[in-house]
Amino acid sequence: MDFTTVVEGRRSVRKYKQEPVPHSILQEIIKAGSCAPKPSNRQQWEIVVVDNKDIIGRLVKEAGAQEHVTAAPCVFVIAVDMEFNKEHWSNIQATAAACQNMQLKAFDLGYGSCVMAGFGDGKLIKKILEIPDPWDVTCFMLVGKPDETPTAPAKKQVEDILHHNKFINRTERLPSSVFLKDWNMNQIRNHQKYVSRAYKMGVDYEFYDHEEIKKIRELLRKHAPKKGNVLTLLGYDGTVLKQIQHVFQDHHLIDCELSQEAADFVKAKTKDVTFTTFTEKIEAIEDNSIDAVILPFSLEKVPDKQKIMKEAHRVLKKDGTLIVFTKNRRSLYGVMYFAITILLGIKHLEGFYVRSGPFEPVRPSELNTLLYGFNQTSKEGFFLFPAEIKIYTQKADGYLHRHGHKLSVFRYLIKPALWLGNLTFEATKWVKSSSISPTVCTVATKQ
Repeated sequence: MDFTTVVEGRRSVRKYKQEPVPHSILQEIIKAGSCAPKPSNRQQWEIVVVDNKDIIGRLVKEAGAQEHVTAAPCVFVIAVDMEFNKEHWSNIQATAAACQNMQLKAFDLGYGSCVMAGFGDGKLIKKILEIPDPWDVTCFMLVGKPDETPTAPAKKQVEDILHHNKFINRTERLPSSVFLKDWNMNQIRNHQKYVSRAYKMGVDYEFYDHEEIKKIRELLRKHAPKKGNVLTLLGYDGTVLKQIQHVFQDHHLIDCELSQEAADFVKAKTKDVTFTTFTEKIEAIEDNSIDAVILPFSLEKVPDKQKIMKEAHRVLKKDGTLIVFTKNRRSLYGVMYFAITILLGIKHLEGFYVRSGPFEPVRPSELNTLLYGFNQTSKEGFFLFPAEIKIYTQKADGYLHRHGHKLSVFRYLIKPALWLGNLTFEATKWVKSSSISPTVCTVATKQ
């Protein structure tokens, strides 16, 4: 391949054919890495090639590496001698350059790769692989014949990142905070456009338990009009929409997202849906033209909730139906959110349990204020304990291995609390109180 084809064609691959990677191919890939720049020619990085499935499994189960490591027939565990060049991390710079070379060479040879920093507890990995001090694990690289073709995520334009002789603030920096007060709508838009959909089209970046989705479908069948135009507003990635779209097979279903890139992402996992975007308003939707507007946990993700609700009011017909699904801050979900952000101190997106960006459950009093111009007709909750607790229980071990060292002493309570929460969820899932349930469906009509 020519150079431009290799550079522009490389993708991060997470699904692989279970074919061994020949030793000669491994040597070619690693040789390309050794050609990368090396400060003072110290050559401070080395690679443990792991192709034993039992050992790869231990990296996940014992050290907390991300589960998709097990999909690769071969894992490069890259270690760096951390004794030298600490001031400006030139050893890390050299390793990054080597990884880039190896990924490009792998693609040139017809192989896929993925560099990942979510490798878990470095000390446990060193123990499993018998890596001595002062070597530290800096990243994994998965290598193998690709079993998928990831699409290219959106890239910033060159003119947005190029500066001449001095730095000019021409783009908005994206915050790391989980709190909406630290964001504006355009930052949310760019986060969704560039960051939170960086893998490939059609992947679910949000997590919902099947029992919660079942309840959502039941309530939509109960409260949505039998026909007409239905608009879902800022659902983020289509995880909910794809589960509910068949409820509206006799409707004209429209989805509105913050950008065309976000809409294209949702389009990849749905069918028979019309798409539009939201800038200062919902584009291409006339006043009083929609029979029902659905907000599937949308208010939790946007700082300007009032603007969203005003637009929902604008497009709805008189007596049109508004259906809002929210996570209730005055519930055990709110307690869980408080425990994660305050007690555990997880206030940055890197370690947060929601992957869509900043996220805050909604106070009932805030929602009541936002319903100005609507007549509330129904409010129903489901469950007593958050259904997410079942999902978090499955992911707790890996999360604690990867992030536990950053957490407070409360981390020791996470697993027993989740175990107890699971039992309590099963025993109390019949609860339907809108005041204490973690998930609430509010139905209103336009005045």
